[in-house]
Amino acid sequence: MRLFVAVNFDSATVNRILDIIAGMRPYANAGYFTRKENLHLTLAFIGEVQAGDAARIAAALGQVSAPRFELEFKELGSFGRGGGRLYWLGFEHSPELIELSAGVRRALDALSPPVEYDRKQFKPHITLGRELTMDKTDFSIIRHSFPVNRFQLVKSEQIQGRRVYTELSSFELQSV
Repeated sequence: MRLFVAVNFDSATVNRILDIIAGMRPYANAGYFTRKENLHLTLAFIGEVQAGDAARIAAALGQVSAPRFELEFKELGSFGRGGGRLYWLGFEHSPELIELSAGVRRALDALSPPVEYDRKQFKPHITLGRELTMDKTDFSIIRHSFPVNRFQLVKSEQIQGRRVYTELSSFELQSV
């Protein structure tokens, strides 16, 4: 079972992201854009675990204490070479988001027996598209703020050639 911890978005935010993708789509020669149902912000990528580990991971994540906060879109960027680029949407700096990711990672670190996860430095972004070759590369975005009230433990699986994400657990953040 492949797992990750993420922030999902309210419908207004999803629609704003889809507007950005729609503005990019006419300029794409190759690659693919993230489907609506797969838009998310990864806090920690866990990867493959035994099916029985999901419950204890969820129990550990349930101990994460963090306040609700707002995020704001800031920039559109890309990286990669050769066979196309990954395009991403970034945010204004958010100490609350950084702390939420750190709290999630501390909860995963406290598990015994341990569960491995990707320990790369947290670089918050939303993946808009992969393997894209574009006729235009400088896109403007309309800034958008949205609430972060919860985070989720998500299962990722390949079903009939498509990546499908299923929420296993949701964790509310505290009102301030």
